[in-house]
Amino acid sequence: MSIDKNFELEEIYENAKILDLENLLNKEDITIIRKLGYDINSKFSAKQFEKLLHDVVIDYYIDPKRVTSSEDLPRKNLDETKVTRERYNELIAKLDKIELEVVSNISINELNKRQDIRRRTIAILIKSIIINKDKDLFPYKELAEILNLSQYGKKSLKEDIIDIKKSINKNQKIMELIKKYSI
Repeated sequence: MSIDKNFELEEIYENAKILDLENLLNKEDITIIRKLGYDINSKFSAKQFEKLLHDVVIDYYIDPKRVTSSEDLPRKNLDETKVTRERYNELIAKLDKIELEVVSNISINELNKRQDIRRRTIAILIKSIIINKDKDLFPYKELAEILNLSQYGKKSLKEDIIDIKKSINKNQKIMELIKKYSI
C-alpha cells in the first residue's frame, strides 16, 4: 500500500538537483573541469553527476595497464587543455570520492525528507478527517491518492479512521496508522 521506494529513489537519482559541486570542490578543481570542457554552473542530479564523471573519464583517462592499441587511448588529448596528467588524476580521485561518499547519501537523505513530508501530510489529512463531522466532506479521496490505494485499501483506510474516531487515544492511533501507510 506504500509508494515503491525504488521508484522514489530512481526519481530522486534522475531529477532532484541535489549535488552542488561548487561547494564540494575547490576553485582550482572547478577551473580544471571547465578547462576539460565541462560546464558546472548549477546543481546536479546524481544521474547528471555520474554522466559528468563518466565523460571526464572516457574522454581523458589512460589506464597504463590497458594501453595496447590506439583504441585504448582517450577520446580527447589532455595536453590541449593545459591540465597535467597528475592534476587530472587528482581530480578523478576527488570525483570518485564524491560519488562513493556523497551521492548515495544525498539521495537517501532526500528520500528521507520526502518520506517525512509524506508522513506529515498523511497526519494532517487524518486529523482533518477525524475532526470533520460530515462524512461527505472527508478528504478520503486526497488521502487515498497520496497513499496510492486500491479499492480494498480505500475501504481499509475508512475502517481504520472509524476506529480512530472511536478510540480514546487518537494521537497514538494516528501514529500507528501513519506507520502502516508510510514507506
